[in-house]
Amino acid sequence: MTPLAYLFYSLSHRCYHKKAWITSVFSITQESTTQQAIQYPGKLIREPFGLFYLDDALARQPIELDAKQLAHPLFNKNQPVTLTPAQLPFTQNTEFLKDGSLETTVGRLLLNLLVVFEPFQGRMAYINTPFRPSTVEKSVAPVLQDALKPGQSPEPGKYYVNEAIQFCKAVTFVETLSFLFSQSVTRAAMLPPPGRQAFKKEVLSRYEGKLRDPIEMAKFQEELKQFDLAYLKAHDPAFGKFTSGKTIDARGKAFLTQGGEANEFTGQMDVTPIVKSLDEGIDLNPESFTATGNTIRYGSFSRGAETVNGGVVAKALMTALDTWQIVEGDCGTTLCVQRQYDAKEVKNLINRYVIEQGKPRLVENQEQANAFAGKVVFIRSPQYCRKPGTHTCRICAGEVLAKYPTGQVIPSMEVSSGIMTDSLKKMHTTSISTNTMDLNKAIR
Repeated sequence: MTPLAYLFYSLSHRCYHKKAWITSVFSITQESTTQQAIQYPGKLIREPFGLFYLDDALARQPIELDAKQLAHPLFNKNQPVTLTPAQLPFTQNTEFLKDGSLETTVGRLLLNLLVVFEPFQGRMAYINTPFRPSTVEKSVAPVLQDALKPGQSPEPGKYYVNEAIQFCKAVTFVETLSFLFSQSVTRAAMLPPPGRQAFKKEVLSRYEGKLRDPIEMAKFQEELKQFDLAYLKAHDPAFGKFTSGKTIDARGKAFLTQGGEANEFTGQMDVTPIVKSLDEGIDLNPESFTATGNTIRYGSFSRGAETVNGGVVAKALMTALDTWQIVEGDCGTTLCVQRQYDAKEVKNLINRYVIEQGKPRLVENQEQANAFAGKVVFIRSPQYCRKPGTHTCRICAGEVLAKYPTGQVIPSMEVSSGIMTDSLKKMHTTSISTNTMDLNKAIR
């Protein structure tokens, strides 16, 4: 039997329900004695001299392979395949392959069987483009019905709660297969960009004597970073997926420069230029060596000290807001917060009260918020509420806070969480960057 014929044979026996089978066909495995005792039609058996499968009678049958193929998994997720209803008899007379023959890949076929065909029992068509769980959810949510009752038949074009639950379980199962299909390390990500030393030498000549200025240091690092990004974009298949964010910054310190933004306890504004990369070793120049040591000490200190920020702020907020209440009505204050939002930020006005013609008006949706883009807006704020004691009126608080009339501790935890996250980031890989900011728009 050819590998392709075996694929459809095993799929027809619903082997894709077994994680062990999926692992065996997409990787090279060696079974334990316990695993060898588990037998079922379609099971793949790997021997040093060939591949076999178990037929309906659980007898071994060979799979036709070249000797070179034994060193590789039987299938690759991107392997192209032509799919027809006849190859998967259990899908016939369903909506799954209603369009007949199609060109797809082995990985996409497996994904469709697990999260499209099985949960909805063939009532949803094959998705032959890259898709996420949200792709299916968008089709299901508008027509979702209560769970089917015993003996009730599903209506065409509608999906049911019990099917949606099965879909969620299938997605969770697929997540457990990430170790087979998601490689977090690539050769390009682990190796430095060629020509880095010559490029860095040329850039350093242009920044000579300037690198104590943090702005100049930021520009220097950005040039090196862009050089590395150009290499990754061209050679790393994981770029933008696993190779992103902190990974990019960490590469720069390892292969190009440790940077001069050494964290110190003094909080001084100038920086100590450290231009040797970890790849070249620690700079033993007394000043640079001291700065490097201080950075290491600062990271160790921050692991404990900076973490306190989140906990202390959380406790302080809980103490301050434990008895705070949002009450109905309007305190009648004439004081407001003046802000200006651009088109991307105007969504922050939704569920807030703005002043129009001297009266508060609730911004209920995105369409209403868009009307204020680029304009100066006067917003009612708890900052100026006239309610006495530990009370804030609904108009000043806005509808989001008003959902928790006696539980302001709940939304306050989001604030403390953000503060703790920023604090924790300081003890890990950091980099200097510059940005242009309008202070009148920066504070919301």
